[in-house]
Amino acid sequence: MREVCGIVIWIVLPAYNEAACIGSLLDKVGAVGPELPGGFRVLVVDDGSADGTADIVRAHALAARDLAHVVAHPHNMGLGAAMATGINAFMERSAAGDVMVAMDADDTHEPGFILPLLEALDQGADVAIASRFQPGGREIGVSFIRRVFSRGVRVFMRFVAPVPGVRDYSCGYRAYKRSALETGRSVFGDKFAESQHFSIMAELLVKLAAAGVSFKEVPFTLHYDRKQGPSKIRITDTLRGYADLVLMARRARARARSSAARLR
Repeated sequence: MREVCGIVIWIVLPAYNEAACIGSLLDKVGAVGPELPGGFRVLVVDDGSADGTADIVRAHALAARDLAHVVAHPHNMGLGAAMATGINAFMERSAAGDVMVAMDADDTHEPGFILPLLEALDQGADVAIASRFQPGGREIGVSFIRRVFSRGVRVFMRFVAPVPGVRDYSCGYRAYKRSALETGRSVFGDKFAESQHFSIMAELLVKLAAAGVSFKEVPFTLHYDRKQGPSKIRITDTLRGYADLVLMARRARARARSSAARLR
């Protein structure tokens, strides 16, 4: 990979009651860190955890080296709010050329896949997506119901709001160039991240695509067998969120066209 002096990789981890696994994930991030170009920082968005997740992060060796920080919500607000907070924190602390890598905090995303995501950005993509549905992608320990759900989301999105080059709309493991997020925020302002639940991941793709951002997927292995505790997905809320995306996608395309017309 091309080494660029001064660029920092910001690893954003939305977390809700992940005390059982956040330490292990940070250990793995620390092991991969020296291979990343320029340097890295970890931002854990603690979404109102009641199990001491934030305390474990603050006591970790990465925090002692000033490489891991906690941004805390006063109470649980949902993945959408956690992602919005993570994006805002990244934009406030990062510099031009930096990259935000979003990952799940439950240790189901192997940090070693950060490197191929960065390679995809280096090859010209604005956003790189870790995809279970690219050749070579795998899912380990995923229940039949969750497999049906993720594939249902894929089919639904391909019909209502397809994004060129994207197969995996729901996976949260992605790398974003700062410039891509700047573009999205410039077009949509405070409406850039509206979803409150797990549909936030598809919403970001839809809005960034409307703003003209490019995507590339890389295959990865989801290790759901490592997950401890029940899933945080609330099916009813998540289905409602995806249904809301139908109108949201139309508004996003209209707003992007209006923004482009103003710039002419």
